[in-house]
Amino acid sequence: MPRIYVVSVKESQKKQLVRAESKAGALRHVAEKTMGAEVASQDDLVEMIGSGLKVEDAGKEEPESAPEAEESTLSGKKEKKDWAD
Repeated sequence: MPRIYVVSVKESQKKQLVRAESKAGALRHVAEKTMGAEVASQDDLVEMIGSGLKVEDAGKEEPESAPEAEESTLSGKKEKKDWAD
């Protein structure tokens, strides 16, 4: 059964209401109106990588920073611990 989703365009903060079977379907509906995609040609790759663009892996997000964890001490106080320690 379709649900109504609020789809937001992050850069412009524009919002749309979209009836779709899934979140992915709602996003696809909006994206197809505003974006396009095609397989990169060798010339595209040479030009774009040469200008400093990096290839992004779909579905992977860049970590913002190392997560912090709380560690209990013998006194019972909790201290923040950086994962890098």
